[in-house]
Amino acid sequence: MDLASLDATMDAPPGKHHVMARTQHGGHPIPLTDQQYRDLITVQLADWLEQVERYSHMPDPKLGWQPGDAWGHRRNGYRRMAEKLGGVQLEAWRKTYAREPASTRHIVNDVTPEVKHYITPVVAH
Repeated sequence: MDLASLDATMDAPPGKHHVMARTQHGGHPIPLTDQQYRDLITVQLADWLEQVERYSHMPDPKLGWQPGDAWGHRRNGYRRMAEKLGGVQLEAWRKTYAREPASTRHIVNDVTPEVKHYITPVVAH
């Protein structure tokens, strides 16, 4: 899934959510019901909150990240997901980002970097 399309569909009215497959997987639209959309952002947010602290301690050469850069990855998108979901998810986001070091709180990278080495093969166009 193209993560920029997930962030973009957050503003869509009910019944109009969709994401795009990544270009290397065909780049086609994937329509979502409102429940599928809510489930998707719940899983995306939970997955990131579970790994961001651990991931932030190491560099990621395939993304060009230095230690700490993970905190800024899609910072605004994850915040918006948490706000849209509210409740337990919002509280989990707040608790996780409250543990972020002050030295990385200025990092904001709302664009997912291009991955240089994919695990799955690229779809021929």
